[in-house]
Amino acid sequence: MAYHQMLTSVIRETFLKAVGKFQLRVDDAEPKAMLIKFSVSPQPGEEGYRSRQLLIYAPLNYVSVYERETWNVIAQDLLEYDELSEEEVPKEGHEYQKGSSPWVMRSCHDSGWTQAIDTFLKTHEPNIRGFVGDWFSIVPASDYTLPEQ
Repeated sequence: MAYHQMLTSVIRETFLKAVGKFQLRVDDAEPKAMLIKFSVSPQPGEEGYRSRQLLIYAPLNYVSVYERETWNVIAQDLLEYDELSEEEVPKEGHEYQKGSSPWVMRSCHDSGWTQAIDTFLKTHEPNIRGFVGDWFSIVPASDYTLPEQ
């Protein structure tokens, strides 16, 4: 069993136990989702941070898997060495660019959603460097503007 299959299984079981399906049926509770942030390698020629994020949400029986990329980067040729701070800093008039792509739905299915997670892990395996912070967090689903299911 490859690492991505084991991690897919861990993510699946953790989601089902910590968050669960049928979030819209939970009385007096705000619907929850599971957020996983993976640190990924910056693109060649840039300095900073990139992450790939998975958001897993099941308002009813179907589980939706969403993906997006976030970044806080600058081109390396826009940096210069600052002797006072002894580190690379942006050249005058330049700054790190911070942003994120829109969420993209990778799956919305009662059983096939784990395949979307496995595909995500296989696709990004060469660039995944680890997790950002705790390996997952439980977040209010209402905090995220997601494509229609």
